[in-house]
Amino acid sequence: HGQEGVSRRVAARAPPPRRQRVVSGRKKSFEANGLIYARGFLSNDDFEAVFSECRKMRSRVTEEKGSIAKGRRGGRLDLRSVTHQSLMSTATANRLKKLIGLEEDLVPGEWPVELRTYPVGSGMDWHQDDAVFDPPQLEVVLTLENLSDSCTEWINARGDKESVQTEPNSILVVRSGDTGPMHRVTPVKRGERTILKLCYTLADYQKTDSYHNYDKAFSALGKIKHKRKR
Repeated sequence: HGQEGVSRRVAARAPPPRRQRVVSGRKKSFEANGLIYARGFLSNDDFEAVFSECRKMRSRVTEEKGSIAKGRRGGRLDLRSVTHQSLMSTATANRLKKLIGLEEDLVPGEWPVELRTYPVGSGMDWHQDDAVFDPPQLEVVLTLENLSDSCTEWINARGDKESVQTEPNSILVVRSGDTGPMHRVTPVKRGERTILKLCYTLADYQKTDSYHNYDKAFSALGKIKHKRKR
């Protein structure tokens, strides 16, 4: 009987499984800081399909209008594209929900996926992302390629500056609105960085007044014709 009591006490003090601790840690980190960075977001096959399609569209990007970003170029992806259908999906929503430890379900925001490039001389000063939806959206940045010396920097809940050079197939999830973190993209001095930006939010969202300030920042890139497999 005494041994059984000891076993029960030991079991009660046993730490949770590592996966559970990781998810819990990410949830606390995102709740506190409003930003999280994670590598290897898509499977290798899914990332290759997205990267291949977007590479064909890079020559079509144009300079962004009405943004605090300097020298950034980009375009809106066709809703029928492989990239849009892959990233604005229930599977991606569930992956994001699990990543940040969210209890509520996420849905794709009514916003096209944007292909963005940061060439030499471009960057983006300190800012918070404006909420174009209510509840405020999550801004998701998927890095396709980063051959630049640019970093993404943000101020965490302690008031300290953090920095990362984003890797291909990594994502940054950033909370928008007044509770979102101050962050920036440091000026590109060499190379180029190519990303995709997408928006997710909670169900029953509504557009805010800010929505129409940004919905025409980029031109449509048009449809990509894919070769049929024989």
